Amino acid sequence: PRSGSTDIGLALSEASNLIQKDIEKSKLNKNYHIILISDGEPDLTYSKTGRTLSDCYDDMDQVSEYCSENNILIDTVAFGDYDGDYDCLEALAANTNGKSYEAKTAKKLVNVFQDIIKRETLSKIIPVNTNASFQSENGSNSTEITFPMKDIPCDEANLLIVSSEPIKSASISYLGEQVSYYQAKNYFTCKVKKGGKNDIKVTVSGNSGQDYTAYAMYYSDWNFKLNVPKTFEKNKETQIKLIAETKNTSKGDQAQYEDLITPKLTVTTPEDAKTEVKLVWKDGTFQTNFTPKMTGTYKFTLSIDGDIYRLANQKINVKSINSPPEGEFESRIKINRWIGEKTFDLNEYFTDANNDPLTYEFVSKDADRLNVEIKDGTLTFRPGKMGTVTGVIRVTDSDGGECESQPIEFYCGSILIDYAGIWLGLIAVILMLAIYLGWIHHKNSIAIRVEYEKEQQKINEVEPESSFTGKLNAYFTKLPDGMEVDPIEIPLYKMKDKVICFRDLFDDMPEIAEAIAAEGIFIKAGKERTITLYHTTKNVILIGSTLACRKLKYSIEYGNKIYLTSQDGAYELELHYLSQRS
Repeated sequence: PRSGSTDIGLALSEASNLIQKDIEKSKLNKNYHIILISDGEPDLTYSKTGRTLSDCYDDMDQVSEYCSENNILIDTVAFGDYDGDYDCLEALAANTNGKSYEAKTAKKLVNVFQDIIKRETLSKIIPVNTNASFQSENGSNSTEITFPMKDIPCDEANLLIVSSEPIKSASISYLGEQVSYYQAKNYFTCKVKKGGKNDIKVTVSGNSGQDYTAYAMYYSDWNFKLNVPKTFEKNKETQIKLIAETKNTSKGDQAQYEDLITPKLTVTTPEDAKTEVKLVWKDGTFQTNFTPKMTGTYKFTLSIDGDIYRLANQKINVKSINSPPEGEFESRIKINRWIGEKTFDLNEYFTDANNDPLTYEFVSKDADRLNVEIKDGTLTFRPGKMGTVTGVIRVTDSDGGECESQPIEFYCGSILIDYAGIWLGLIAVILMLAIYLGWIHHKNSIAIRVEYEKEQQKINEVEPESSFTGKLNAYFTKLPDGMEVDPIEIPLYKMKDKVICFRDLFDDMPEIAEAIAAEGIFIKAGKERTITLYHTTKNVILIGSTLACRKLKYSIEYGNKIYLTSQDGAYELELHYLSQRS
């Protein structure tokens, strides 16, 4: 019944003090939890402690704030025929991410604890079968309940028997560690330190047909902690481990947990997409590798399931960060029309730690004066307006991170100005060379002309009945870059002269005629449809595989080939002597 002495603030303050003291002396990272069971809202009407409602509510606020800041949950239970405002208990739970419950009976209170244990601890409440009743020696009806303990690794086992009718007596049979127990009117509970040796048998006596509900909960001091970094680097693989910390359990027992528990790790991306990551047992721990593909907050939810142990929804939030690109570029680039354009692969100058694709932009207030183009990561600087323009290259990754190069001078110069000294020297050399070549050419031309005139004088020496009967097909197999000449057919049989100079054959190609010294190459009509080749040049001339020496005459028949290479090697000519019908 209502007594007017419900001081929730004092109860919470006491619980908070116990936790703070344990934190100071404990070396383990524990999950602390407060469970507040109350039959009404704060009421100090008949209290003799001297405390006021203001004191009570102040303590409630302080503990609520402390628990919220230190991730300590407060679960609240409105128990029995609750006489009070539910808002008070619900607010306490909500402020600390706890949960509110209602339990009107003791059996429902067991269900509340079962939910709390299932939600927040590594333990799991397991229903235990009750055996058939039998008549004991003193005549009362007894029931034997066997609690499994053998081969179960634990630091503590909590056993509970609940009945809707009073329990008259209970006895324990166990060959193991010390057992502490407590019997109340409608329930019996015992606590066993260390398991793994023998099962426990509890015999309870009551009325005929009396029903019992039994539970077992095994506790281990293992504290499973998801070991993740404070931040992730986007696109970088990071190892995540499920670390097991223990105070009492021996390290040799650690391997047993590989078979006893099944961890499940769910990852929620910044876009709220969920995926399950498999944790693999390796080197004495569960682990996996994870690579975040975007920036933002990733939510990791760990749950552990098994026949004996279960842990649900341990949550950790980790931010994935993006590192901006970095790098440096040339400080000055110089071109002119002689040098032509310059190209640079910017991906060789700038890098991104997160392996993001990079985009580039040239930024300058005088960009319109500069012929600079950036496409697919390649910077091209082409000749344009003369002068110097200063600008920077702005580099951006796919996540918006950016950097800028140091100021860059782009200089486009004049060929005349940049190479004035070279030009003057070159002009002088060209003039001297031109004078020399002109003199040489003049001298050679005179010599060639003399040879030509001599050959013309020999025309009358050719047999009157001799005449050209065939043709020459000419093919240029090598020409200077950019020059093209189609195959040429020279119909000798149409020509009336008895002696022909190559200069006359190439009179419409003066550049080629000069290059192959055509004035010094002659062909004469021979007997029996042959022709005679004669030359005074420094060209390399082959008749078939025979080298044609200067000033010697060579007879050529149908089907023979003549190969001519100019003195500088820039021109190669192939001539085929064929009948006119070929």
